[in-house]
Amino acid sequence: MIQFNTPQQAQHAVQYLNGCPLYGVQISVATSKNTEVQLPRNDLEDGKELTKDYTGSELHRFRRKTFVNLKNVNGPSQVLHVANLHDNATEDELRDLFAQQFQVQGVEFFKQTRKQAYVCMSSIGEAVAALIAMHNFNFGGYPIRVSFSHKEPGSMV
Repeated sequence: MIQFNTPQQAQHAVQYLNGCPLYGVQISVATSKNTEVQLPRNDLEDGKELTKDYTGSELHRFRRKTFVNLKNVNGPSQVLHVANLHDNATEDELRDLFAQQFQVQGVEFFKQTRKQAYVCMSSIGEAVAALIAMHNFNFGGYPIRVSFSHKEPGSMV
């Protein structure tokens, strides 16, 4: 079970993640009848290792934003948006970084800045695994931010 801040966030998770490929299988995501996750009362309680509070976690993509523009929240796609890149990052470096573990089809930097790029993976399943593995990865001294993109794979140069 995952508890979100708002019912809208939970509904987006169900909409985008139900049936999503994850490590070769499709996951099932549904709304729970429970309204909140009960955290263990103390360290000695059974199940402590099974329950985790991610409030304020460095891995939370939107932790610093009071308002999240929903156009920046996308369902799983073959194209990843990679941000917080160092100024001298190259397409070859970024391709090589992802290609160490995943099948990369293309890399395209934003026209306005080299701090953001699109990385097209071979499939949605590969993109999901890459997002999990690479978000917050230290690349050139910067923790990169990885999210799904609205960009279509065929539109990449």
